Amino acid sequence: MNGKLKKKFALAAAGVMAAVQCGSTGLFTSVAAGEDTAATKFPYVIEGESMEGADLWTSIYQTEIPGYSGDGFFYLTAKPASFEVTVPEDGMYSITVRGAQILNEGGRQQAVKINGVKYTTQAAYSDKWIDYDFGMVRMNKGVNTIEFISEYGYMAIDKVTVSNAVFPDLSKASGTTVDKDATPETKALMSYLKSVYGKNILSGQQEIYGGGHAVETTIRYDANANKCVDQEGVEYVIDEDSWDKTEQGEKFPWHCTGPDGQVYTYSTQNRNYTYNDYNYEVRYIKELTLTSEATARVTHGTTVSHSV
Repeated sequence: MNGKLKKKFALAAAGVMAAVQCGSTGLFTSVAAGEDTAATKFPYVIEGESMEGADLWTSIYQTEIPGYSGDGFFYLTAKPASFEVTVPEDGMYSITVRGAQILNEGGRQQAVKINGVKYTTQAAYSDKWIDYDFGMVRMNKGVNTIEFISEYGYMAIDKVTVSNAVFPDLSKASGTTVDKDATPETKALMSYLKSVYGKNILSGQQEIYGGGHAVETTIRYDANANKCVDQEGVEYVIDEDSWDKTEQGEKFPWHCTGPDGQVYTYSTQNRNYTYNDYNYEVRYIKELTLTSEATARVTHGTTVSHSV
């Protein structure tokens, strides 16, 4: 074997030994094709200026905010900035921004998107670095994108911390009212709230009454036939106590009732009858949540059908 060939083999062997040593000491890690990206270790902290798309600021024009970490901060103005984290399982995580907001003394709404879903918080005025809580958000197994968008903007972001969500101790909840003279109804309500605490979500919805979600119809008053009828020929019962006259002296009833019991009110603008769909909001929420529940169960391998 000549000298050049011996030298090549020696260099190759040295390279293999170096690779083995680096791998054993953790200096680098190889990832096989198709293998998942390593999960992010929490709490995860990223400097504002290190986010994708972020610019480096050390002052907001002529205003200094001393005490920032890293090389400076990111001032959220006309463009967004983002970063990614990888989680091993679906779960809840908390997002905290060490920032400052010097534009509005009354506070300013700020927004962040998690995988495209927007969350907002009200950022109080502060000319010093303080922590702003963006709340708990859900992240999916795998890579997740966290993006601070310029919808409202003008917030200085020194750094962002993402941590595992810490839930309250549900065992501390009590079903006993503070007022010993509370009514039986109040005590029953408190007992119910205790029974669902940490298990369910209670929600309420206020409908728009007195003009909200007006539904137009083809119902009109036929003066010649003295009846209310729609274009399909369906007749509606006239409320005999609601007769009135137009400015031109034309007689008409203010109200008529359909076969299903729905009461319709005369519209002076279009001379037809309308009604307000006072169950619109509640019905929408019901349909949306049932559909979401069905989708969630199918996603987890259980097929569920609902009539919505």
